[in-house]
Amino acid sequence: MKHLICILTKKHHINNKRRSFCLYFFQLIVFCLLIVFNNSNGFCGKYAVNRIDSSLLENASAVIREHKTVYDIRSLRRASKTHKRAITILKPDARELGNLQLYYKSNRNRIRNLKGVIYDKHGNKIRTLSEDDFSDVSYILHFSVYQDSRVIKTDVHVRQTPYTIKYEYTKNTSGTFLSKLWLPVSYANTSLEKSVYVIKAPETLSFRYKSNNSDELEPVISDYGRRGMKYKWELSNQKAVKPEPYMPAWHEVLPFVQFADNEIVYEGYHGSLETWEDFGRFIAELNAGRQDLSDSTIEHIKTITEGVDDIYEKISIIYDYMQSVTRYVSIQIGIGGIQTDRASSVERNGYGDCKALSNFLQALLDVVGIKSYYTLIRSEGITWDFDPDFSFDYFNHAILCVPLEEDTLWVETTNGLLPAGYIGSTNSNRNALLVSENGGKLVRTPGYNQDRNVISQNISAQINKNGNVEVDIEKTFNELAIERRLAWIGLSSSEQKQKLSDEIKFSRVNVNELTYEINDRIPFSITKKASCEFENYISSAAGRLLFNPLFRHDGFSVPSRTDERIFPLQINSFLVYDDSIEWKLPANFSLSEVPESIEIDECFGYYRLDYQYIEDENILRVNRKMFFRNGQYEAEKYNNFVKFLQQIVSNERKRIMLRPV
Repeated sequence: MKHLICILTKKHHINNKRRSFCLYFFQLIVFCLLIVFNNSNGFCGKYAVNRIDSSLLENASAVIREHKTVYDIRSLRRASKTHKRAITILKPDARELGNLQLYYKSNRNRIRNLKGVIYDKHGNKIRTLSEDDFSDVSYILHFSVYQDSRVIKTDVHVRQTPYTIKYEYTKNTSGTFLSKLWLPVSYANTSLEKSVYVIKAPETLSFRYKSNNSDELEPVISDYGRRGMKYKWELSNQKAVKPEPYMPAWHEVLPFVQFADNEIVYEGYHGSLETWEDFGRFIAELNAGRQDLSDSTIEHIKTITEGVDDIYEKISIIYDYMQSVTRYVSIQIGIGGIQTDRASSVERNGYGDCKALSNFLQALLDVVGIKSYYTLIRSEGITWDFDPDFSFDYFNHAILCVPLEEDTLWVETTNGLLPAGYIGSTNSNRNALLVSENGGKLVRTPGYNQDRNVISQNISAQINKNGNVEVDIEKTFNELAIERRLAWIGLSSSEQKQKLSDEIKFSRVNVNELTYEINDRIPFSITKKASCEFENYISSAAGRLLFNPLFRHDGFSVPSRTDERIFPLQINSFLVYDDSIEWKLPANFSLSEVPESIEIDECFGYYRLDYQYIEDENILRVNRKMFFRNGQYEAEKYNNFVKFLQQIVSNERKRIMLRPV
């Protein structure tokens, strides 16, 4: 019996071992299957690509998974911003969006708790970024000599897409100057899962906000702490914006919120941004007493303007003097980012930024009793029309406003090539803040009438005995069109010829003579005179000659037609092209057929091409005029616009035939 019990006990022990082994093996198989299942179905991590809604993948090269900013204002002198941002890079062309560029002022900000993590497509962590992955360098612009801006940036390389990268950091700030934008999506081909912007502030601190291009950007407001308020904006599930040709500027398309303090403290200076008048007063107080000049400069200005009665001529003389003794540099140190340098400093050093040069010219004009106003403006290619009821620091540039009896003269001070009174396309026809001792006033700079922004060209061409074309050109750039040639004026003769040769875009052209004449008084113009020879411009076939009578114009590309246009058609073109071309045809050839003239007049542009053949002189005259009409048009008109461009290009490419007599 004991022996039997022992045998049964051993068998039971063996069976238990087998059951334990089977249970372990079964658990191992389940665990492996779970790993495979998770990896194949994207359930491993929060940032797994398979968790992204399919609608957010359309037209997307990247997806912002989450972006949270918490702006905690403790007082007018102390605030912090905490950022958390995770973005999934779907395609190689979006890799740059995975890199950090964190700008800060070394004297106003401190960066804390900076970290970054990279995840694979399943949401599993690949690695945590090390200190060596972050570089902290001075952010010096190519035109800046003094700047306390710095940038912390990364250059992360992940071999295979898709992947996700997340950054977190806190930026402490001394003082507040809350003219900020919350732009949940700021890139094309980028969709958004969720973005949150939070402001925590004492109830005694007031600020304003304005939502744009979305009905969803209204905050949830709640109490915070004992005496604080919390404002929370949130936007989710935004599809990627696919860029379209001739679409409106980003601030007309993408949703964003503007924030502005009513009371500000900046570098120890107190001010208000509650109204345009208040903001202008703050700037005036910063600049007060900074127009000091030496006695010698004052006497010199009086001497060079003595006997000059014409007010514009007097301004031009002083402007030319200012440009001759100064050069433009950018100064972005501390309060110097918004406060002008002293006029005496510009006088002594011979340089200054846009603020300092405008202030210096204002001081010089004041010597001869010409009143002028320091003016802030947003200088860029696009025009941003400000809300007159929402004061905000939109500005990135300063110019000068000089009111005259019959008109107002606006002066750009940073470009010595520009004549006095010319402010260019990046400053014209837009809002600006005129600053006076009484505060600020929102004004608008003048636009340049399109009928004056003309590029007129007279060309005389003839085919020589070698079969080449000898061409004499006289081309005048008027008003805004002078920007097409300003940069060439200071070049050497050989450099100018090379640039003209490159611009013509004909493989074999010799520029024999080239001169420029500048009219630096209103109306402004630059006239180019050139003599060129085009080799092998004429083709021959069966004894006949073929050539295009229109020398290559400033070209434009023709976008593709589409039936899926989303955004309105935006045309921003301020030039008129007016050409007259005369061909002296060879005596032993005549025109086979006079091409048909054409005129196209559409809501968004005008094109005319006229041919006239004077048979007894064997001369072909071609006149061409073309311009676009600025404005915004319905998306439905886009294909008609493309057709208009195609018609222009088709006529520009036509060749004519000469037959032997």
